[in-house]
Amino acid sequence: MKKLLSIIALYLLSLSHIFAQNQTSFGREVQINIDQLTQQLKNANAANENLLPIVNLPGPDGNSILFRMKTSLIMENQAAEVKTFNGESLDKSVPIRMTITPSGFSAIMHYNNGYYFLEPIEGKSGIYRLYNINEAPDGACNLNGDESFLKEHRNGRILSITPFPIGSQLRTFRMAAAATNKMTSALGGQTQARDKIVAIINAVNLIYEVEVAIRFTLIAKTTTSMSLILTTQGSDPFVINPTFASAANAQTGFTAFHSTGPNPYNGILNYSEYDIGHTFNSYVSGSGPTYYVRGQAGPTPCVDDSKARGWTEFVSNAALGTIVDVFAHETGHQFMAWHTYNAIGGDNGFCTNGWDNETAVEPGSGSTLMGYGGNCSTPVNYVLTAPNSESYFHTKSIEQILNSVNNFNTCYTTSATGNTPPTSNAGSNYTIPKGTPFTLTGSATDPNVSDVLSYAWEEYDIATSNDKGAFGSSTNGNGGYSAVNSTASAPLFRSKISNVPTRTFPALNFILNSANNPADNEGEDLPQAARSMKFRLTVRDNKANGGGVDSDETIITVNNSGPFLITTQNSATLWIYNGTNTANILWSVNNTNIAPINCANVKISLSTDGGQTFPVVLAASTPNDGSHTITIPNNLTSTARIKVEAIGNIFFDINNVNITITNSCSPETSNVIPFNSVSQQVGSANLNLSLSGVGSVVSSFAGTIANTDPTTTITVKNNSGNCQSFGNSTYYDIFTFIPSISGSYTFSGLDFPKIMNIYQGNYNTSNTCSNWIASSATFNGSSVSIGSNITANLVAFTVYKIVITGFDDVPDPASYTVNLTAKPANSNLYSPISGSPYAYTYVIYDTNSGTIINFEDDPNLSIAGTYPAGSYRIYGLSYQGGLSLAPYDGNSFASFQSLLNNNTICGKLSTNFVNVTITSNTPCSSNVVLVNPTDNINSGNITKQASATNGKITATNYVTGTGTKATYQAKAVELNAGFKAETGTIFRAETGGCN
Repeated sequence: MKKLLSIIALYLLSLSHIFAQNQTSFGREVQINIDQLTQQLKNANAANENLLPIVNLPGPDGNSILFRMKTSLIMENQAAEVKTFNGESLDKSVPIRMTITPSGFSAIMHYNNGYYFLEPIEGKSGIYRLYNINEAPDGACNLNGDESFLKEHRNGRILSITPFPIGSQLRTFRMAAAATNKMTSALGGQTQARDKIVAIINAVNLIYEVEVAIRFTLIAKTTTSMSLILTTQGSDPFVINPTFASAANAQTGFTAFHSTGPNPYNGILNYSEYDIGHTFNSYVSGSGPTYYVRGQAGPTPCVDDSKARGWTEFVSNAALGTIVDVFAHETGHQFMAWHTYNAIGGDNGFCTNGWDNETAVEPGSGSTLMGYGGNCSTPVNYVLTAPNSESYFHTKSIEQILNSVNNFNTCYTTSATGNTPPTSNAGSNYTIPKGTPFTLTGSATDPNVSDVLSYAWEEYDIATSNDKGAFGSSTNGNGGYSAVNSTASAPLFRSKISNVPTRTFPALNFILNSANNPADNEGEDLPQAARSMKFRLTVRDNKANGGGVDSDETIITVNNSGPFLITTQNSATLWIYNGTNTANILWSVNNTNIAPINCANVKISLSTDGGQTFPVVLAASTPNDGSHTITIPNNLTSTARIKVEAIGNIFFDINNVNITITNSCSPETSNVIPFNSVSQQVGSANLNLSLSGVGSVVSSFAGTIANTDPTTTITVKNNSGNCQSFGNSTYYDIFTFIPSISGSYTFSGLDFPKIMNIYQGNYNTSNTCSNWIASSATFNGSSVSIGSNITANLVAFTVYKIVITGFDDVPDPASYTVNLTAKPANSNLYSPISGSPYAYTYVIYDTNSGTIINFEDDPNLSIAGTYPAGSYRIYGLSYQGGLSLAPYDGNSFASFQSLLNNNTICGKLSTNFVNVTITSNTPCSSNVVLVNPTDNINSGNITKQASATNGKITATNYVTGTGTKATYQAKAVELNAGFKAETGTIFRAETGGCN
């Protein structure tokens, strides 16, 4: 009996789910009571630190953070209605800057090496978005438009002695920020435009203070008199380029402010009133590439005719984080920091044109502030995987900014921060083999013991012109080679920042996933050619009001020897502990034991947590000769890994898969399908058998739908017989099975309102109609009819899954049982074998001599030299993963079986077997006659042949028996009256035959 349920609720829930997702495209929503917060901040100008207010704000990890706040004036003659604050968490680990203006509240905090923003959500009073800056949409920078001007000023640059460390002095620049009349109009007036600029500058100050100990203060003509917040076309000297931002037009506008000639801007702003200028504009994104924010800038502050070469523009609803990110990038250009990426192409050729031969230190489009984030994706995708828009500077960019302010842009004022910067130590230089993982470990000291240090290991190799565009292992640059094959200095490793001074290359998760060379876009490629690599360890103390930063360098020389790799335990491996059992560990030395690497000894360690740590030492020091036998330790686990590491060097390898260590042997019960006997001539292609090892026979599936089960969405069949999925969540159970014979199968007995669906291959909860075959429920357009049975046509030896779900998100605790009630004759359903840590193969032996001929994962008896005419039997074998079966080739099958039975060998033969008869090649006949009953075929896989050039097969025989396969091959095949191939057999008549 079928029952009906209304589907209306399904549609409503699905639509509301989609609507909610569209409302929150990034970050998360949090509540903040601004009136209460403003009241709490009234005492933020207290001289006594103990009297400063403590406020509670939501943190990135979902918990609240307590901040001690104080007033931080960032403008001349700061208006009373404009309030800016800085502060830090009570544990001093999270600095924050906050802005409250007539236009609203915003904040930026530095948390766990990332910058997080709080800003209002339009139309949602009291609701704010909290997000990491790298979650916000990308912006764009076009440096090429200012190229000729940049070259003039770059020739004068000098590279001083290393500018590190910094942090004891804060440099402050007076900033003149102008808003075009377009921006003022788009945001609703002068006050709103002024407030937006204040929020931007206050936020970017946290980044620049932490990164390079620089602060910007806005001049009064931006914030108080607002004469730089332009309201009419007639008072606006800025020419807006409709296609992109223009640094040249920004400088022209500021020059007009200073001009003493007859113009409407006469004397608005003198050069002496500011140190650095920047233009802000609002625009409507039109045709072509769509960016929320875009900018262009060039050097240099403190020089009258170039101090305002910065332009940032944004659509009116752009995220504050994106604006700040682009503005920080453009301001970096004003301080002579150039693009750090090594990519070409991009929209409008931005990536090709913006590439820099003095600073291309990041692979692909880069990920740090002066990189290009997600903007170099065409025609080749150079975009690194997320996070790829980090708001910290690469050490190369910090060096350029500091050299700029030390040598050119010296019009700042300084003040003591009271901060003593940390000292970085990148460690010794090393020589390592190519293609081999390695770990860099540095250190740092900081006299301020409460400082929370962060560490950025960064490659400091600048791409040459031939390296330009070389990326990973598959994208060639100008020189015609990929980055991994560069013998020069193509960057390979992305920048990464963390709370520890150690970094593994590539990241450990790739090594553990058998990917010492991960996908190019990961930015984690090992060199495959001899070269040198520079790495810098940049240490930050992350202090607001002037962060302490130091950087130190080490050189890693890559030798053409290698790779150094573990060659055993790279597939399913089982070790059985009994106190005396041993295991061999092999690795490829590849000349790492001789000059120039000279690694004489290695250490071998064991992990019991999947490779995260290696606390168990198996060999403290053993010769680097490629082989060592260990005694299996009593560390029972299913997640063991082996690490072989150089002593006195930094390179190592880890085996590819988890090892199981147990004290017992429990191989799987299995069957072999198809198990019909096979008879073929020597060398026949039909002797290349397609066998499958499967588990036990399955006749039913049972369980309960509980709230501890995984979730999926409701899926049914529609009136057209196709799959239809609804958005409603429900719980599910899943079972896997394999049929032995093709045909129709029926499953029955599921109670209402549970639903059954059958899938061929994998089941994907995010796309429940993928691989779908059949359902027990049908949607007629208004209601769902749910039956208790399901019938599907299944293909032999194919993996299927049956999924049992509820009808809604309320679990049904009642147990259920689904039975197989109809199937083809002589068929069975089997469970799959689970595999690891047990391996599966087939043992083939000669039944006449009783000798094992071979162990094969895919039995192929068509090789005449190995399998001459004779009788053979094939068993499946579940056995200890990692065990070598080679010593048992040529041994007696009976003795091998005895070793299995007494657990000398950990393994178990299948419960059934396949008999194979290989006949001698007979002369190729031109006329073959098959008659009943002499030539009847009732089992197996049988081929009959006559000459392929003039032969004929005449048949009146029978082909019977479910699963029997008979193939007749000749120039002509004639099936006469009396010939019969019964239902359930497979018969083929083919043009071909013998010669």
